[in-house]
Amino acid sequence: MIKYIIKRIFLMALTLFIIMAILIPLILLMPVEGYAWHPESPEVFIEVCIYYIKAIFLQFNFGTTPGTYRSIAEWLTGPIRYTLYITIPAILISFPLGIFFGSLAALYKNKWPDQVINIVIILLVSVPEFVSCMLIQYFIGFKLNLFPLIFGYGDDFFSWKLFKTAIMPIICLSLGPTASFMRFVRGELSETLTADYMMLARVKGLSKTRVLLRHAFRNSMMPILPLFQSSIIAIFTGSFFVERIFSVPGIGRTFITSMLSGWQGTFLCLSMFYTILALVTGLITDICYGLIDPRIRVGSKKVIEE
Repeated sequence: MIKYIIKRIFLMALTLFIIMAILIPLILLMPVEGYAWHPESPEVFIEVCIYYIKAIFLQFNFGTTPGTYRSIAEWLTGPIRYTLYITIPAILISFPLGIFFGSLAALYKNKWPDQVINIVIILLVSVPEFVSCMLIQYFIGFKLNLFPLIFGYGDDFFSWKLFKTAIMPIICLSLGPTASFMRFVRGELSETLTADYMMLARVKGLSKTRVLLRHAFRNSMMPILPLFQSSIIAIFTGSFFVERIFSVPGIGRTFITSMLSGWQGTFLCLSMFYTILALVTGLITDICYGLIDPRIRVGSKKVIEE
Protein backbone atom coordinates (compact mmCIF):
# COMPACT_ATOMS: atom_id res chain seq x y z
CA MET A 1 0.00 0.00 0.00
CA ILE A 2 2.84 2.42 0.84
CA LYS A 3 4.50 1.80 -2.52
CA TYR A 4 1.18 2.39 -4.24
CA ILE A 5 0.64 5.68 -2.40
CA ILE A 6 4.12 6.90 -3.30
CA LYS A 7 3.54 5.92 -6.93
CA ARG A 8 0.19 7.69 -6.99
CA ILE A 9 1.65 10.86 -5.48
CA PHE A 10 4.29 10.90 -8.22
CA LEU A 11 1.60 10.41 -10.89
CA MET A 12 -0.48 13.15 -9.25
CA ALA A 13 2.45 15.56 -9.48
CA LEU A 14 2.97 14.64 -13.14
CA THR A 15 -0.73 15.04 -13.90
CA LEU A 16 -0.79 18.41 -12.15
CA PHE A 17 2.21 19.58 -14.18
CA ILE A 18 0.60 18.52 -17.48
CA ILE A 19 -2.73 20.19 -16.64
CA MET A 20 -1.07 23.43 -15.59
CA ALA A 21 1.18 23.38 -18.66
CA ILE A 22 -1.99 23.26 -20.78
CA LEU A 23 -3.86 25.88 -18.74
CA ILE A 24 -1.07 28.47 -18.63
CA PRO A 25 -0.96 29.28 -22.39
CA LEU A 26 -4.76 29.27 -22.56
CA ILE A 27 -5.16 31.65 -19.60
CA LEU A 28 -2.39 33.95 -20.86
CA LEU A 29 -4.40 34.51 -24.02
CA MET A 30 -7.53 35.27 -22.01
CA PRO A 31 -8.78 38.87 -22.53
CA VAL A 32 -7.81 41.29 -19.76
CA GLU A 33 -10.34 44.13 -19.36
CA GLY A 34 -11.43 43.84 -22.95
CA TYR A 35 -7.91 43.51 -24.34
CA ALA A 36 -6.45 40.22 -25.54
CA TRP A 37 -2.67 39.83 -25.51
CA HIS A 38 -1.21 38.89 -28.89
CA PRO A 39 2.43 37.79 -28.57
CA GLU A 40 4.93 39.16 -31.04
CA SER A 41 6.14 35.71 -32.07
CA PRO A 42 5.72 32.06 -31.02
CA GLU A 43 9.18 32.18 -29.42
CA VAL A 44 8.16 35.04 -27.12
CA PHE A 45 4.96 33.24 -26.18
CA ILE A 46 6.87 30.05 -25.32
CA GLU A 47 9.35 32.00 -23.21
CA VAL A 48 6.53 33.64 -21.25
CA CYS A 49 4.86 30.26 -20.69
CA ILE A 50 8.11 28.74 -19.46
CA TYR A 51 8.59 31.71 -17.11
CA TYR A 52 5.15 31.12 -15.57
CA ILE A 53 5.78 27.37 -15.22
CA LYS A 54 9.09 28.01 -13.41
CA ALA A 55 7.56 30.68 -11.19
CA ILE A 56 4.64 28.45 -10.19
CA PHE A 57 6.37 25.11 -9.66
CA LEU A 58 9.75 26.29 -8.39
CA GLN A 59 8.83 29.42 -6.43
CA PHE A 60 5.04 28.98 -5.95
CA ASN A 61 4.70 32.52 -7.25
CA PHE A 62 1.50 33.43 -9.09
CA GLY A 63 2.19 37.16 -9.14
CA THR A 64 0.50 39.95 -7.20
CA THR A 65 -3.12 40.95 -6.80
CA PRO A 66 -4.46 43.93 -8.78
CA GLY A 67 -4.53 47.08 -6.64
CA THR A 68 -3.08 45.71 -3.40
CA TYR A 69 0.06 44.15 -4.96
CA ARG A 70 0.06 41.36 -2.38
CA SER A 71 1.16 37.83 -3.19
CA ILE A 72 -1.77 36.01 -4.77
CA ALA A 73 -1.10 32.75 -2.92
CA GLU A 74 -0.99 34.62 0.40
CA TRP A 75 -4.04 36.73 -0.43
CA LEU A 76 -6.18 33.69 -1.34
CA THR A 77 -5.69 32.13 2.11
CA GLY A 78 -8.42 34.52 3.30
CA PRO A 79 -11.15 33.42 0.82
CA ILE A 80 -10.12 29.75 1.19
CA ARG A 81 -10.83 29.91 4.92
CA TYR A 82 -14.40 31.09 4.31
CA THR A 83 -14.97 28.44 1.65
CA LEU A 84 -13.73 25.67 3.94
CA TYR A 85 -15.91 27.11 6.70
CA ILE A 86 -19.06 26.23 4.74
CA THR A 87 -17.89 23.25 2.65
CA ILE A 88 -16.40 21.06 5.41
CA PRO A 89 -19.62 21.06 7.50
CA ALA A 90 -21.60 20.36 4.31
CA ILE A 91 -19.39 17.32 3.61
CA LEU A 92 -19.68 16.06 7.20
CA ILE A 93 -23.47 16.44 7.08
CA SER A 94 -24.29 15.11 3.60
CA PHE A 95 -22.38 11.81 3.78
CA PRO A 96 -23.89 10.41 7.04
CA LEU A 97 -27.38 11.66 6.21
CA GLY A 98 -27.29 10.23 2.70
CA ILE A 99 -26.02 6.85 3.88
CA PHE A 100 -28.51 6.68 6.77
CA PHE A 101 -31.64 7.56 4.79
CA GLY A 102 -30.50 5.52 1.78
CA SER A 103 -30.06 2.48 4.04
CA LEU A 104 -33.45 3.17 5.64
CA ALA A 105 -35.11 3.24 2.23
CA ALA A 106 -33.42 -0.04 1.25
CA LEU A 107 -34.48 -1.80 4.48
CA TYR A 108 -38.09 -0.67 4.07
CA LYS A 109 -38.25 -1.01 0.31
CA ASN A 110 -41.70 -0.37 -1.24
CA LYS A 111 -43.04 0.75 2.16
CA TRP A 112 -43.96 4.25 3.29
CA PRO A 113 -40.42 5.23 4.49
CA ASP A 114 -39.05 4.26 1.08
CA GLN A 115 -41.76 6.19 -0.75
CA VAL A 116 -41.24 9.34 1.32
CA ILE A 117 -37.46 9.20 0.81
CA ASN A 118 -37.93 8.67 -2.94
CA ILE A 119 -40.11 11.79 -3.13
CA VAL A 120 -37.44 13.79 -1.29
CA ILE A 121 -34.74 12.46 -3.62
CA ILE A 122 -36.74 13.42 -6.73
CA LEU A 123 -37.34 16.93 -5.40
CA LEU A 124 -33.70 17.52 -4.43
CA VAL A 125 -32.33 16.16 -7.70
CA SER A 126 -34.81 17.88 -10.03
CA VAL A 127 -34.69 21.37 -8.49
CA PRO A 128 -31.61 23.39 -9.60
CA GLU A 129 -29.21 24.40 -6.87
CA PHE A 130 -29.60 28.14 -7.30
CA VAL A 131 -33.40 27.77 -7.10
CA SER A 132 -33.21 25.78 -3.86
CA CYS A 133 -30.79 28.37 -2.45
CA MET A 134 -33.19 31.22 -3.17
CA LEU A 135 -36.15 29.28 -1.76
CA ILE A 136 -34.25 28.51 1.45
CA GLN A 137 -33.12 32.11 1.70
CA TYR A 138 -36.66 33.40 1.17
CA PHE A 139 -38.65 31.06 3.42
CA ILE A 140 -36.15 30.27 6.20
CA GLY A 141 -34.25 33.54 6.20
CA PHE A 142 -36.89 36.11 5.19
CA LYS A 143 -40.31 34.67 6.07
CA LEU A 144 -39.41 32.73 9.23
CA ASN A 145 -36.46 35.01 10.10
CA LEU A 146 -34.52 32.11 11.63
CA PHE A 147 -31.12 32.95 10.17
CA PRO A 148 -29.48 36.03 8.61
CA LEU A 149 -30.05 36.46 4.89
CA ILE A 150 -26.36 36.95 4.07
CA PHE A 151 -23.10 35.66 5.46
CA GLY A 152 -21.48 37.68 8.23
CA TYR A 153 -17.94 39.00 8.27
CA GLY A 154 -15.29 38.30 10.88
CA ASP A 155 -12.37 36.04 11.74
CA ASP A 156 -13.84 34.35 14.82
CA PHE A 157 -14.84 31.11 13.12
CA PHE A 158 -15.81 29.44 16.41
CA SER A 159 -18.36 32.07 17.39
CA TRP A 160 -22.08 31.32 17.18
CA LYS A 161 -22.71 34.75 15.68
CA LEU A 162 -20.67 33.91 12.56
CA PHE A 163 -21.71 30.26 12.36
CA LYS A 164 -25.38 31.27 12.45
CA THR A 165 -24.90 33.18 9.22
CA ALA A 166 -23.30 30.09 7.62
CA ILE A 167 -26.13 27.65 8.40
CA MET A 168 -28.20 28.37 5.30
CA PRO A 169 -25.20 28.16 2.90
CA ILE A 170 -24.22 24.84 4.53
CA ILE A 171 -27.74 23.49 4.07
CA CYS A 172 -27.77 24.53 0.41
CA LEU A 173 -24.40 22.87 -0.26
CA SER A 174 -25.39 19.60 1.42
CA LEU A 175 -28.75 19.06 -0.32
CA GLY A 176 -27.44 17.79 -3.66
CA PRO A 177 -24.79 15.34 -2.33
CA THR A 178 -27.23 14.04 0.29
CA ALA A 179 -29.79 13.22 -2.40
CA SER A 180 -27.15 11.50 -4.55
CA PHE A 181 -25.99 9.35 -1.66
CA MET A 182 -29.54 8.41 -0.70
CA ARG A 183 -30.28 7.31 -4.25
CA PHE A 184 -27.09 5.29 -4.77
CA VAL A 185 -27.08 3.69 -1.31
CA ARG A 186 -30.71 2.67 -1.69
CA GLY A 187 -30.08 1.05 -5.07
CA GLU A 188 -26.88 -0.78 -4.12
CA LEU A 189 -28.07 -1.92 -0.71
CA SER A 190 -31.41 -3.13 -2.09
CA GLU A 191 -29.59 -5.28 -4.62
CA THR A 192 -27.16 -6.63 -2.03
CA LEU A 193 -29.88 -7.56 0.47
CA THR A 194 -31.55 -9.82 -2.12
CA ALA A 195 -28.33 -11.63 -3.09
CA ASP A 196 -28.02 -15.40 -2.52
CA TYR A 197 -25.17 -15.16 -0.02
CA MET A 198 -27.27 -12.83 2.12
CA MET A 199 -30.06 -15.40 2.21
CA LEU A 200 -27.54 -18.07 3.15
CA ALA A 201 -26.17 -15.94 5.99
CA ARG A 202 -29.66 -15.52 7.44
CA VAL A 203 -30.35 -19.24 7.12
CA LYS A 204 -27.16 -19.97 9.10
CA GLY A 205 -28.58 -18.02 12.00
CA LEU A 206 -26.92 -14.61 11.71
CA SER A 207 -29.05 -11.73 12.92
CA LYS A 208 -30.38 -9.15 10.47
CA THR A 209 -28.27 -6.41 12.05
CA ARG A 210 -25.07 -8.44 11.84
CA VAL A 211 -25.72 -9.42 8.24
CA LEU A 212 -26.44 -5.80 7.37
CA LEU A 213 -23.30 -4.38 9.00
CA ARG A 214 -20.73 -7.10 8.24
CA HIS A 215 -21.79 -8.15 4.75
CA ALA A 216 -24.41 -6.04 3.01
CA PHE A 217 -23.22 -2.59 4.00
CA ARG A 218 -19.54 -3.26 3.27
CA ASN A 219 -20.23 -4.80 -0.14
CA SER A 220 -22.61 -1.97 -1.04
CA MET A 221 -19.98 0.66 -0.29
CA MET A 222 -17.61 -0.58 -3.01
CA PRO A 223 -19.58 0.79 -6.01
CA ILE A 224 -20.50 3.95 -4.06
CA LEU A 225 -16.92 4.99 -3.17
CA PRO A 226 -16.34 6.93 -6.43
CA LEU A 227 -19.38 9.00 -5.48
CA PHE A 228 -17.43 10.41 -2.51
CA GLN A 229 -14.92 12.01 -4.87
CA SER A 230 -17.54 13.51 -7.19
CA SER A 231 -19.62 14.74 -4.22
CA ILE A 232 -16.70 16.57 -2.62
CA ILE A 233 -15.89 18.25 -5.93
CA ALA A 234 -19.58 19.04 -6.44
CA ILE A 235 -19.75 20.73 -3.02
CA PHE A 236 -16.74 22.92 -3.80
CA THR A 237 -17.98 23.83 -7.25
CA GLY A 238 -21.48 24.37 -5.87
CA SER A 239 -20.04 27.06 -3.66
CA PHE A 240 -19.79 29.25 -6.80
CA PHE A 241 -23.55 29.87 -6.68
CA VAL A 242 -23.98 29.65 -2.91
CA GLU A 243 -21.27 32.22 -2.22
CA ARG A 244 -22.82 34.58 -4.74
CA ILE A 245 -26.33 34.26 -3.30
CA PHE A 246 -25.32 34.53 0.37
CA SER A 247 -22.41 36.97 -0.17
CA VAL A 248 -19.78 34.58 1.21
CA PRO A 249 -16.27 36.01 0.53
CA GLY A 250 -14.90 32.63 -0.56
CA ILE A 251 -12.87 31.30 -3.47
CA GLY A 252 -15.94 30.36 -5.52
CA ARG A 253 -16.93 34.00 -5.71
CA THR A 254 -13.29 35.00 -6.29
CA PHE A 255 -12.91 32.39 -9.05
CA ILE A 256 -15.80 33.84 -11.06
CA THR A 257 -14.58 37.39 -10.48
CA SER A 258 -11.05 36.53 -11.60
CA MET A 259 -12.36 34.83 -14.74
CA LEU A 260 -14.60 37.77 -15.70
CA SER A 261 -12.04 40.45 -14.78
CA GLY A 262 -9.06 38.76 -16.40
CA TRP A 263 -7.00 38.26 -13.22
CA GLN A 264 -4.72 35.68 -14.78
CA GLY A 265 -2.57 34.90 -11.74
CA THR A 266 -5.58 34.49 -9.46
CA PHE A 267 -7.35 32.31 -12.02
CA LEU A 268 -4.23 30.12 -12.36
CA CYS A 269 -3.86 29.73 -8.60
CA LEU A 270 -7.48 28.75 -8.09
CA SER A 271 -7.38 26.36 -11.06
CA MET A 272 -4.37 24.68 -9.46
CA PHE A 273 -6.25 24.45 -6.15
CA TYR A 274 -9.25 22.70 -7.72
CA THR A 275 -6.98 20.37 -9.68
CA ILE A 276 -5.11 19.34 -6.53
CA LEU A 277 -8.45 18.85 -4.76
CA ALA A 278 -9.64 16.43 -7.46
CA LEU A 279 -6.35 14.49 -7.45
CA VAL A 280 -6.21 14.18 -3.66
CA THR A 281 -9.82 13.02 -3.35
CA GLY A 282 -9.12 10.41 -6.04
CA LEU A 283 -6.17 9.11 -4.03
CA ILE A 284 -8.24 8.95 -0.83
CA THR A 285 -10.96 7.04 -2.69
CA ASP A 286 -8.48 4.42 -3.91
CA ILE A 287 -7.05 3.99 -0.40
CA CYS A 288 -10.55 3.48 0.99
CA TYR A 289 -11.06 0.56 -1.41
CA GLY A 290 -8.32 -1.37 0.38
CA LEU A 291 -9.63 -0.40 3.83
CA ILE A 292 -13.21 -1.51 3.14
CA ASP A 293 -12.36 -4.76 1.36
CA PRO A 294 -9.26 -6.57 2.77
CA ARG A 295 -9.13 -8.78 -0.31
CA ILE A 296 -7.97 -5.84 -2.37
CA ARG A 297 -4.22 -5.31 -2.34
CA VAL A 298 -3.74 -2.10 -4.24
CA GLY A 299 -0.48 -1.92 -6.09
CA SER A 300 0.61 -5.46 -5.28
CA LYS A 301 1.55 -7.92 -8.00
CA LYS A 302 0.22 -11.41 -7.63
CA VAL A 303 1.42 -14.29 -9.75
CA ILE A 304 -1.05 -17.11 -10.09
CA GLU A 305 0.68 -20.45 -10.58
CA GLU A 306 -1.29 -23.16 -12.19
